[in-house]
Amino acid sequence: MVECEETEETSNSSIGIILVLIACVCYASGNCLQRYALLRQPGELVFGCLNRHVGWMLGAFIYFSANGIYSVAVSFAPITLLAAVFSLTIVVNAACSVYFLGDQIPRIAYVGYFFVLLGAVIYTVSFRAEVCHYGGEELVEVLLSPLAIAYWVCALLIAIGGYYFAHKFEKKYPLMNEEEDDKN
Repeated sequence: MVECEETEETSNSSIGIILVLIACVCYASGNCLQRYALLRQPGELVFGCLNRHVGWMLGAFIYFSANGIYSVAVSFAPITLLAAVFSLTIVVNAACSVYFLGDQIPRIAYVGYFFVLLGAVIYTVSFRAEVCHYGGEELVEVLLSPLAIAYWVCALLIAIGGYYFAHKFEKKYPLMNEEEDDKN
């Protein structure tokens, strides 16, 4: 089994938490920008300067940048701590959708958001764990273990199954293109 080596320069939970909070904002704002772009009519500009497809792609870029930021954050704090903080994404996403899109949130949802916020704060304040750093040889050893290979095979089968399902569904229920939608 591989032993955990902790270094002083990359084991700073505060930096990891800040990076994950930035990732939350990127995730939520990218998601809302994508929704905002999709709500535009064909030919209507996003922010008065981008066509809706470019606006959607910009939202996707911001959304996916959250994954990169999250990956960097893992170098500074334990994933179990960061996952609790990243759960705040649902609260940030709701706030962005209300502020930017004018969505209405049911009152009961505020109770859920409060508990998500409370749980993240309690877990973040009370949790202590070390950050482990592994070398390339150790990662290869773990990734080629029988359990990891079983995981990758299952993940691949699920992806192929999802593709097959989506393909069959799209054949049975095709989407109308925008020109046909405008005629109706």
